[in-house]
Formats: sequence, structure tokens, C-alpha cells
Amino acid sequence: MSTWRNISGSLKQVSVGSAEDVWGTNAGDEIWRYLGDNKWQQIEGNLKQVSVAADGTVWGVNANEKIWRYLGENEWQQIEGHLKQVSVAADGTVWGVNANDKIWRYLGENEWQQIVEGSLKQVSVGAAKDIWGVNANDETWMYLGENEWQQIEEHLKQVSVAADGTVWGVNANDEIWRFLGD
Repeated sequence: MSTWRNISGSLKQVSVGSAEDVWGTNAGDEIWRYLGDNKWQQIEGNLKQVSVAADGTVWGVNANEKIWRYLGENEWQQIEGHLKQVSVAADGTVWGVNANDKIWRYLGENEWQQIVEGSLKQVSVGAAKDIWGVNANDETWMYLGENEWQQIEEHLKQVSVAADGTVWGVNANDEIWRFLGD
């Protein structure tokens, strides 16, 4: 018996901030917001990847790796810089990785700070103190602060951390893992 329910539509990527905030992008880089009851609303613009936080904050990147923040009412603000992937948390924390797998943290006012140590192909932020990532070798890393990372035993191709610190991931065999701590 499956505990999954199929939702109408077709997306290449989905982000869940809360039960009320589910966004995604399709193969044509169109942006969609879930309204419930198998209904979706298309949002103006095009993104290859979108991230939504528990408070409804939405950021994304387009095919040209330009960074965008959703202001509401189909209005987007371009943010300085270029990233291939971005992650946003409800506390305002925003991190991303660029085409060279360099890690960046948003400081506000269109200013980014490169995280000197580390190289990731994907990053996920649940809050300012909950940052996880995966590098090109599928090694999983947890950020300890002050440019210090701790490697976690499981190799994953993608990781996701929630606002409450819950961490899930998927490995190269598409197996799903949940982190229970050290």
C-alpha cells in the first residue's frame, strides 16, 4: 500500500515551504504555485529552480543563472550575482552555489559573501544554523559555522533540511535517507 498521493501536473523540480506553500518549475522553466485540490497557478516568469521557505519567501534562478526574489503579485526582483542553485529559509537565510560549485551566502542589499572553505553542487538551508550540502563526489556536509564543515557518513546526490532541522536526502541509487544524528 502506497503512502503517496499523485498530484495533477508535471514538474521537474518542487519546493515545499509548508503545507500552504508549494512551488515548482516544469520542463519549460515555467513557475507554478500549488493552490490545493489538484489546482496550480502559473506565476509570471521563468526559472529552472525555485526555493520556498516556511514563511512563504520565494527565491529562484533562471537558465542564465540570474537570481530572483518573489515580491508577490507576479512581481520579481533580480538579485545581483549568478547561481545555479539557491536555497532560502524562513529566517531570511539564503545560500546558493554557482557554476563552479563555489558556495555563497546572501548578506542582503544585493551583497553576497563567498564561503571560503568548501565546494558544493547543491546546498539546503533550514535556518541560519542548519545548512547542509552535497559536493561533486556525493559527499554530504553539515555547516558548523565560521567556514567549518563536518562530513556526514552517508553519500547523497541531494539533501534537504527543514526549518526544524530535520534532514532528508537521496543517494545515487535513488534511495531515500533521513538523518537521525550522530
